[in-house]
Amino acid sequence: MSDFYSTQFSRNPFTASLLTATYADTDVVIETKGMTKLAVAVAYAMGGAETANKVLVKLEQSPDNGTTWFPLSIDSTTTVSALTNRVWEFTGDGSFDFVVDIAYQTMRLSLAESGVSANAGNATVWYTLSGE
Repeated sequence: MSDFYSTQFSRNPFTASLLTATYADTDVVIETKGMTKLAVAVAYAMGGAETANKVLVKLEQSPDNGTTWFPLSIDSTTTVSALTNRVWEFTGDGSFDFVVDIAYQTMRLSLAESGVSANAGNATVWYTLSGE
């Protein structure tokens, strides 16, 4: 272990980006090699006259630098591990953040929106990498 801890400047890949129901419409590839933590912050605003829309954030990792993508999973262990694809979900206008451990060289951060009846919302996103 090193005594040196590095944090990169925050990056802002999306500023008031209009969301759709498709993750591929709003995504960014993040080079994470050598880093151990990824912090993500999201500010979400529903479209006008909408009442209960949700912003969805998905992270995927690529073992081959972006050719093949695997979603991060979450384990609800009892006796047998039950894996599901992990999605961070937030309902209504507001902001949230989360931190994940990194064990990958390349990650993809994607956003989508659900519950839209007429007016899509938008999101502003920042991420920060840190590691030893």
